[in-house]
Amino acid sequence: MKIDEILEEFENKNFAKIYFLEGEEEVFKNEFLQSLKKKINYPDFNWSIHYAEEIDSKEFFHSLFSLPFLSQLKIIVIKNAEELPSKIITQLSKNTDKIPSTNCFILSGSKISASLRQLISKNGRVVIFRKPTRPQIKEWAARRLKEDNKRIDSDAFSLLLENTGANFSLLARELDKLIAYAKDKEIIGLKDIKEVGIDIKTYDIFALIDNISKKNTHRSLNILRMLLSGQTSPQQIIGMLRWQFAKLWETKALILKGVNNYKALEQAKIPYFKRNEFLAHTKAFSWEDLKTCFNLLLDTDIRIKRGGEPELSMELLLFRITK
Repeated sequence: MKIDEILEEFENKNFAKIYFLEGEEEVFKNEFLQSLKKKINYPDFNWSIHYAEEIDSKEFFHSLFSLPFLSQLKIIVIKNAEELPSKIITQLSKNTDKIPSTNCFILSGSKISASLRQLISKNGRVVIFRKPTRPQIKEWAARRLKEDNKRIDSDAFSLLLENTGANFSLLARELDKLIAYAKDKEIIGLKDIKEVGIDIKTYDIFALIDNISKKNTHRSLNILRMLLSGQTSPQQIIGMLRWQFAKLWETKALILKGVNNYKALEQAKIPYFKRNEFLAHTKAFSWEDLKTCFNLLLDTDIRIKRGGEPELSMELLLFRITK
């Protein structure tokens, strides 16, 4: 079933009680949810999002079974649905008939479990968001650009695909940056992409942090050498690592204060497409680990500024961090 057809079901008030949005392309799923949100009145009261890992069962069921406020539509969303506790699935199976006809429950996850599939088969529908092909990505990008009265020439788009590795979530983020940069320009070209400097450095820093947290020295060194060969200076890498570790510190501190995981990530302004990995990093690095990393970064920065060989100093830094 096409997304437009599902939205039409809501328009005609002929929607199912439960939907499961299956797939890893969060951009498409979020666009669908935002389109759906526009169809309800008083969204502050009739639209709620929960995360399966941290769901408050009492709050969730109260929201699911209560009527909407001055509206004929109420949407309750659960993200990372594959992590939904089995006791909640069981309770849902027993009480689905109690969900008001005005309410819709939407689960979103990368893959549907057998227990959820059984629940959905009786009371709802599965909507699959498949990984887009390159032509589909190009079509989506053209639509996105048209919203801001812009186009991108074919060479520039090819370079954008190459720089982002056709990672759709990353490409969508970089496209937004290009639109903001281009301002009044109608056509985005190669020069714009080069001047914006599509932020693959940041993406590779995430990969570097991933491998540092896994103590994978060999892979960390390979990424470091790739960054250095791509004209990223040691000071830039140190700065980006310091930023990453500072964000880890900030996120851990928020969680320690009682802020739930995903709100902490949001407050720390962690890019959406890397939040799950970043959450794992907060668990991989202890407070003492982070203090050590800050000290090692400072020592390496001083060593390079005093004339130490940059590449060797950076490699030594990674050996010490991943030991």
